[in-house]
Amino acid sequence: MVAVAVVAAVLIAGHQGGHNPGVPAVNEVALQAPADPGPDPFTPSVETRGVSAPAPVTPTAQQPGGASSWSGSPALFHSVEGDSAGLYAGTMGKPSCDTERLIGMVSTGDTGRAWASAAGIAQAEIPRYLRSLTSAYLRVDTRVTNHSHKSGAVVDYQSVLQAGTAVLVDDRGVPRVRCSCGNPLKPPLLVTKAKYTGTAWPGFQPTALIVVAPSPQPVTQITLVDIETGGWFSRPIGRAEITDQHVEPPTGPPAPGIPPPSPWQPSTPSGSTTGSEPAARS
Repeated sequence: MVAVAVVAAVLIAGHQGGHNPGVPAVNEVALQAPADPGPDPFTPSVETRGVSAPAPVTPTAQQPGGASSWSGSPALFHSVEGDSAGLYAGTMGKPSCDTERLIGMVSTGDTGRAWASAAGIAQAEIPRYLRSLTSAYLRVDTRVTNHSHKSGAVVDYQSVLQAGTAVLVDDRGVPRVRCSCGNPLKPPLLVTKAKYTGTAWPGFQPTALIVVAPSPQPVTQITLVDIETGGWFSRPIGRAEITDQHVEPPTGPPAPGIPPPSPWQPSTPSGSTTGSEPAARS
C-alpha cells in the first residue's frame, strides 16, 4: 500500500469565453464541502451520518470578499493508490451511505438512463454495480470529475471534494459515487489556469489535494481509520452486511499526502475562488 510516485497530468487549456452558463468552463473546479450537494444533483443525500474532518494545519490566505487565490509556480498533486491505509475513514460496524436507498432512486426511468451514462455502465447493471461498492469517508481533499443532472441531461464538471465527504469506493480503492448527491464520480481531468469556484474551507490548499489512483490489483478489503477512536479497522469490499474487524496500525509512514489518524466530530448528514491547478507530483 504505497503512494504512486509520479503520475502524468492531463492538462487542458483554459476555456475561452462564450460558454453556456449552465455548463462549467473547462478550467473551473468547484469546491464542495461534505454537505454541499452541488448543482442539480441526481438524488437527495443518502448519507447515514455526517462528519467534520479537522482542517489542515496551514490555512489559506483569504482575499477581501471571501475569495482565495494562489500564485507562483504550479501546485503539485499527491497521487495515492486506492488501497493505501488511511486514505479513507469510517465508523466501525456502520456504513456511511445507504446503498439500497440509492439503488431505488437511480435504477429506473430517465434518471436511471442518465445515471448509467454518467457512470459508464448499462442501466440494467446499476443495482449490481452499486452493491459492489463500499462506503467510506474521504480523509483528504480529493480531485474528481463530478456530474450534474437536469431535465435528462448530464453535465460533467471538475470538483474538489473536502475531507469528510461520504463516498462509495470500488475494489481498486477509487471513489465512484458521492453520497450527499447520488452523483457518479470519475477520475479528474487536470487543467491549466484553474479557477476554483465556491467557498474555500479553512486550510484549503491546492498543494494538499490528492488524486486517487487505482490499486495495481483488486482488493477484497480496505483499511480505514475509525472516526470515533482514531484506531484502525478493515472493511470487506462490496458486502451488503457490515463485517468490520479491528486491525493493528499499519507499519511504516503513511503515503505522502495522507494525514496521521485522529478522531473526527460527527455532524448533521448533508440533505469565489481562483487559482492554479496542481500538476503531477514527483
